Amino acid sequence: MTAATTSPARTRPSANGSAAGRFTPSAARRSVPLVAVGVLLIAFAALVTGSAFTALDHRTPVVVTARDVGAGHTLTAADLRVARLTLDTGVTTIAGGRLSTLVGQRTRAALPAGSVLAAGQLDTGDGLGADDAVLGLALDAGAAPAGLTAGDLVTIIDTRGDSGSVLVAEAAVRAVDTGDDPRGERLMLSVVVPRERAAAVAAAAAAGHVSVARLPGRR
Repeated sequence: MTAATTSPARTRPSANGSAAGRFTPSAARRSVPLVAVGVLLIAFAALVTGSAFTALDHRTPVVVTARDVGAGHTLTAADLRVARLTLDTGVTTIAGGRLSTLVGQRTRAALPAGSVLAAGQLDTGDGLGADDAVLGLALDAGAAPAGLTAGDLVTIIDTRGDSGSVLVAEAAVRAVDTGDDPRGERLMLSVVVPRERAAAVAAAAAAGHVSVARLPGRR
């Protein structure tokens, strides 16, 4: 009697010639470096894209008004914000990093929301520019128009001579007071004038030869 011989089971090759369903450790080892390279390539592409965008962004961070502010307004942090803008050459601005230093300064004129701020639009906390001086003028009621208030703009005139002469073309009224005169016939004005004109205005006022004329606009 002859014993039956059993042949070993064979695995059918797959279409690509490899054994179907077979997973080898060598294939796993090859896939790990490929994944790592792919991750590095994606990260590098993102870095290059971000750097290119930054290089093409020529906008400058500057301080602008966050809302409408009036003339003589004392600035708060809520009045200001930083905006990145593309600016023409020669435009005067205040760098965005200086925003906090502007709090407490006063505006020289009314500024709508979104106005780009420049140093010339602002006074320090006392409201005076570097070339300004404050003078007190004691005037007869007829030497000034009725209804003057702080912030008004005036021309200061030396009334001597046949036609008089202009001492200061534009001065800002800082304060108005009638003093102790109950009839209001004497008017005390504090005015901001250019420093180089302060002596001439003071001399004319002391001699009683000063009057003021109101101008349009306010500061």
